[in-house]
Amino acid sequence: MEEDFAQMQPVRARVRFDYRGVAVPGRLFIGHKGAAEASAALRDRATANLKYEVEQGIRVEDVDSGHETYVLIDPATDQEVAYSPVYVVVQADSIEDLADFILRDEFRTIEILDPPELTLSPQEIGRLLARANQRLRTMAQLVVRRSERY
Repeated sequence: MEEDFAQMQPVRARVRFDYRGVAVPGRLFIGHKGAAEASAALRDRATANLKYEVEQGIRVEDVDSGHETYVLIDPATDQEVAYSPVYVVVQADSIEDLADFILRDEFRTIEILDPPELTLSPQEIGRLLARANQRLRTMAQLVVRRSERY
């Protein structure tokens, strides 16, 4: 088992997260936040957390939140929805750790910066898929618990 860990190579990647915001109605026009403002505020909180968040096997090298917020109309609700992008450059100890990091609702794209080529053995692919499956199950259980509260 130790030789498996010795063979794992670090992975550098540029990951894009888009933080979603919807308009928040205020009382009598006080405290009203548009979708773009709500999205930008959420991005700012998440960016601050990303810089100091410690996740096993992940080192955050750079966080770039200087991109413009864009607004779309949600076809299901016919409301404005804003997305504020953040680009994060990370170094992961392994592809499995990177998979854990990107399994978030806000994840949009990933660009592997280093190494230029990745070769995964059947065992590594199996571990990667098992870890992703476990993370998705955990996230699904959290959603169920939250929905049961309401």
